[in-house]
Amino acid sequence: MTVKLTERDRKLIFKCALCRWLTTTQLKRLYFPTATLNAVQKRLRKLADAGYLRAHREHPTAEVVHALGPKGKPLVEEVGSHATIAGEVPKQIEHLLGVNEVRVAVRTTMLPIL
Repeated sequence: MTVKLTERDRKLIFKCALCRWLTTTQLKRLYFPTATLNAVQKRLRKLADAGYLRAHREHPTAEVVHALGPKGKPLVEEVGSHATIAGEVPKQIEHLLGVNEVRVAVRTTMLPIL
């Protein structure tokens, strides 16, 4: 499957490499603040189907988590960063997602310094 990557896609892929695993909701807050959840899910599915991301859902009612896929690795490395393709979902995924929730909150709620 061929996907034309946007600058937003590239940033999203880089963020997945940096954070290891991010939820759909976290990615929506970072990169699709005005889009519908359905639109975000479609875009993330296209990126996963094309191999740029890896998507995992623990069970049918769980939220999907996303990580760097094999086609995303060269994109991250071309800007000089080390990239590791996601393996198995870590046992401490809840902790990792919590840490990433703090990262997302800081990034999306930064207030101007008075």
